[in-house]
Amino acid sequence: MTTPPIDDEARSRQSRNRNGINIITDLRFPDMQDLVDRLYFNPKEGLIWLGDKRMMLMHVEAFGALRQELLESNGVEFTRGLLTRVGYLTGQRDADLAIQARGTGNELDIAAAGGQLHALSGIVEVAPVCIEFDHAKGFKYGEFTWKRSVESDVHIAANGVSTDPICWMEVGYSSGFMSRLMGRRLLARETQCQGCGDDLCRVIVKPVEDWDNTEDDLKYFQPRVTDHRRAQPVKPVKNPTAKAAPSPFGLEESQPSVTELGRPVGSSAAYHIAMHKILRVAGTNATVLLLGESGVGKTMFAHELHSNSLRANTPFVEINCAAIPEQLIESELFGVQRGAYSGATDPRPGRFEIAHGGTIFLD
Repeated sequence: MTTPPIDDEARSRQSRNRNGINIITDLRFPDMQDLVDRLYFNPKEGLIWLGDKRMMLMHVEAFGALRQELLESNGVEFTRGLLTRVGYLTGQRDADLAIQARGTGNELDIAAAGGQLHALSGIVEVAPVCIEFDHAKGFKYGEFTWKRSVESDVHIAANGVSTDPICWMEVGYSSGFMSRLMGRRLLARETQCQGCGDDLCRVIVKPVEDWDNTEDDLKYFQPRVTDHRRAQPVKPVKNPTAKAAPSPFGLEESQPSVTELGRPVGSSAAYHIAMHKILRVAGTNATVLLLGESGVGKTMFAHELHSNSLRANTPFVEINCAAIPEQLIESELFGVQRGAYSGATDPRPGRFEIAHGGTIFLD
């Protein structure tokens, strides 16, 4: 399973330089004993550790049954997205371990730890084919082969040969590991797959900007409303009393217009936990409390909650409560009737009335 390490001088003989790009084709993984030594079993307390992360053993049959149930109950899109994100997070955690274990070594040995940790986990056997480094931009291209992929085996056992590559978790892992290691967004694509009847799986890793049609892949790295929604958004219901009118207090009226903000983007465990909470509560009528310091993105998450809810096509009204004087807050929120005070010549709806049927965000 392991091969003797090769020194930097040997690597230099096995590489060639073309237009400032270092192309390494004769690659071998170093000895992985340093990684094996970080695997610790404590059966008395029911604990397995890899580095400082708790692990668990799982029967492949059980994983296959779980994967198949996800496919049958939620469909391919949901299952692919979920497994891709699980793999991505795992890859990032293994990259942290690789840096800890081999941080004083060369870049190739650190990168090799990804394939070795994947093999140590019993997921797949990885063999490097080619790696290209641009002296100016860093990592440019990586090609690897996989054998005995767990996902290929369980998919074929349950469904037979697939028409499309199905090693979704491994693709997510490779993307997450290499992105964390190189400090930039890298994307892995499976170009051959044993699940499709090929002799082996082949994966290519490149910077996102070097791929075409990346939206077809990147959509699986973020939780999506289509993964959770069980009903279609209701059509907008216009409120005839919610007419646009200038506020006598100098505050612009929030209109039921669609203001598109960029979606939250992240890959940490905390981010995914927050996103899943948002998506889970979006289909309910619950009142939601968003907590966080100024600047952490509460407004963006509020928009995300609204756009994924059954009210997605209805008004979203945002109110900066700190900007409204205390003595005027009631009339701003609940409106005023004609003659309610000096100068109130026309009735004016409050923000709650304007947001009727939609979402109101009190900041």
